[in-house]
This record gives sequence, C-alpha cells and structure tokens, in this order.
Amino acid sequence: MPNNTYGYGRIDAGKAFTLLPNMLTLQNTAPSTVLPGEPITYTLTVTHKDPSLPTTNVVISDVIPAQTYFLRATGIYTKTGDILNWTFPQLGPNESQSVQLVVKSPYVETTIINDQFRAWSDQFIGPKGGSTTTNVAAVYSLTLAPNYKRFATAGSTITYTHNLTNTGNVADTYELNLISSMGWVKSFIPTPLTLLPGQSVPVQIVVKVPDNAVFGQEEISTLNVTSKAKSEVFASITDTTSVAYQTLMLPILVR
Repeated sequence: MPNNTYGYGRIDAGKAFTLLPNMLTLQNTAPSTVLPGEPITYTLTVTHKDPSLPTTNVVISDVIPAQTYFLRATGIYTKTGDILNWTFPQLGPNESQSVQLVVKSPYVETTIINDQFRAWSDQFIGPKGGSTTTNVAAVYSLTLAPNYKRFATAGSTITYTHNLTNTGNVADTYELNLISSMGWVKSFIPTPLTLLPGQSVPVQIVVKVPDNAVFGQEEISTLNVTSKAKSEVFASITDTTSVAYQTLMLPILVR
C-alpha cells in the first residue's frame, strides 16, 4: 500500500501529490462600478485544463464580501455563515463550470473587494483566485426649471414657481441662494432642502413691483441651488420681471 512516507519504493506520496502541476483555474468577474444599493453579480468559472484526464469532486468556494449581504446564488450550493460552496462530481478534460453569487451593495460610496474565492478537487489544491474589486459610486445631480421672462405693471405682484428635482441616486441636501437685482423679491424661503432620489419639490419666488416703478425697469432674480454633498453639483435659474408700459386711460368729456 502507498503511504505518505515512502509510497511504493522511495517516493514520498504526499510530496508527489502536491508537486503535480495544478490543472484547475478559477476566474471571478464582476462589474467594476455599481450604484449604491444595486446588486453585484459575481460569475465564478472553474476550468480543468488537463487535456486527457478528468478531475473529481471539484469545489468552488467564495465568501460573501464585507459591507454586502447575500441575495441569491445559482446552482446547487451549501451556505455556512458567509461561505458558499458549489460541488461538481467531475470535470472532464478541458471542461468548465460557472456559478453566480449575487449580493446587495451598501447605500454608501465605497469599494467592495472579493478576494476569498478558490477552487479545489480530489486531485488538485487550487490556488486562491485573486481579487475582484467593485466601486460603489453615488451619483449626485439635480435639475431646476424653468426660467421665466414676464412683464408686470407697477404695484403688481407676480409669483414664479420652479421645480427642484434630485436626479441622483442618493438622498441629498441642497442650499438655496437668491440674488435680487432690484430688491423686489417679496417672498422666498432659503431653507436647505433634503430630497430623496427622484423626489421633486416646488420652489416659489414672489416679486412685488413697486408702485413707483417705471417702464423699462427690470428685476432679475437669480436662484442658485448647490448640493451640500458635492459643491460642484449645482443649478441656476433666472426670472426676469420687466415693468410694462402702462397706458393712462382718461375719461372722455362731452360738452
């Protein structure tokens, strides 16, 4: 009988096993970038590269990456804590098998590293597969519309309604700042606004034209909205209120 000391003759059977060239390879592919909260799908592919002989009891193993949680997996697998194993009775010469692990990414900007995947079989102790990195990137963006150009008579009040929308994929808080060229803005609430992804709110600017305003004067009201998370994300609109020519209607006297 062979043994790990001498085997048949003077060969160390244990060393002979480990010195066999490794014919198992394992690849793990995943998206390089996902949005916060989106699933990350890992595709693990084991390949037996021996051109003539099969290998038996092949196992693919992976560990659920930190900061994520398990959603689902393909094929028949066992799950012990955060460790998933898939077992195949045999892989023939140059045969491959693929499985998928799907996890949910966190709702923050971060980097997810999957570096605990590996494969082995009865004949081969496969090396660790390496490292797969996925960036979870938040997208900050907004829209603000529309711009207005209107005429108003002296002493009148005009209300402009704008829509502010969070078009990013994470909640964001916005600073609102208004510049009034003539000081005619009567009402505006500059309170910071927090919006969820896709949420939209109306923002109103009320302009009161003075009683003594004259034809040709203009009030230019500029509203600037800036993301508190990323100051380079901003939008601006302009409302132009022009004093209209007012015709004075006199009574007609009949003699």
